[in-house]
Amino acid sequence: MDVTSKSESRLGTLFFRNLLRRRCIYATVASLESSPFRRTLGLRSLVSLGVGAVVGAGIFVITGQAAALYAGPALAISFLLCVFPCLFTALCYGELAAMIPAAGSAYTHTAVALGEFTSWIVAVGLTLECLVSGSAVSVSWSSSVQSFLREFSIVFPPEFGGSPIGVSGNGFFLTGNLFNFPAVMLTLFCSVVLCLGVSETATVNNVFVIVKFMVLGSFFCIRSLFCSNPLGRFQVQSHSFCASQQW
Repeated sequence: MDVTSKSESRLGTLFFRNLLRRRCIYATVASLESSPFRRTLGLRSLVSLGVGAVVGAGIFVITGQAAALYAGPALAISFLLCVFPCLFTALCYGELAAMIPAAGSAYTHTAVALGEFTSWIVAVGLTLECLVSGSAVSVSWSSSVQSFLREFSIVFPPEFGGSPIGVSGNGFFLTGNLFNFPAVMLTLFCSVVLCLGVSETATVNNVFVIVKFMVLGSFFCIRSLFCSNPLGRFQVQSHSFCASQQW
């Protein structure tokens, strides 16, 4: 009985020790030499990936609603305040990437600094983050595409243009829709691009970033041409591009 208790205690100690085991930073860096992966992203692609992640679909959807209904011109202050945590986060990632130049991003950094169990939690969190953010972006993109196509009298059937599950104040409910066809097609397209390779994904991302900046630049140019006092106070109106109700 004593031998069994000692064995169980030893196994438990070994189990928790493995959970808290940290990777050796030198062994992690040395593993790059035998890694089958090769570096294909340069400075331009990395900057483009960062800009593409920051300037996402939300800036075309949430920004206008927040400015029109809630914050008004004070929304610019929110953007300025967000610069500082984003800057500190970027500096942390940059320092860790320079110290531990290995694949795995936050998972590898956490495994070296805090241990395997903590890095597993980080990996699960990153996976859930990608799932939730990817679904939100695809649904937002689908709504914008359907609104654009309605201008040309192209309407998706309700069964294939919305989510089968909705959310209200009382909880979840079934909407009667089958699936969101544009959102599914966008997800499949992104999956195919990712399967092609890292360099191909970076090229597609560069194109999307250029298009997004062209759209934003066109918006500001049009507002400057057709709105009086474009550098003055922001104005809000629900049915006109140039507003009459001032904040």
